[in-house]
Amino acid sequence: MLAAPASQSFADSPEQTAIMAVMHSMFDEPNVELIIGPVVVEAGFAVADWIQGDMGGRAFLKEDAARWTLVLCAGDEIRLVEALKASGVPAGTAERLASTIAEAEKSIPADRLKKFASFQGIMRMDAQAQH
Repeated sequence: MLAAPASQSFADSPEQTAIMAVMHSMFDEPNVELIIGPVVVEAGFAVADWIQGDMGGRAFLKEDAARWTLVLCAGDEIRLVEALKASGVPAGTAERLASTIAEAEKSIPADRLKKFASFQGIMRMDAQAQH
């Protein structure tokens, strides 16, 4: 049996719990549940799949000074190595992150994957969004 390193765990790690808390603090609404998962973490970068009501997508986050920040929301694009590198992820980390995302999503039902893919474009959520 192969075990993934803690940074790539599909179970709830402290990083995944912190990422989910950030997303819930930003997007929770009283009557519309935010469903997050899977959350994939690699070397201070993460991609979290999400669904809220009829919407869905993927959030890209970065850890800075032990604090997770939502950088952008996207659809399928952020699963690609090139998109991860363009978002500031070093090449080797981007390759591992993309591979782990693909592995984590293998067990996700097709209707949920379709919702994750439905997010159109890339929406910056960090300080660069205002420039």
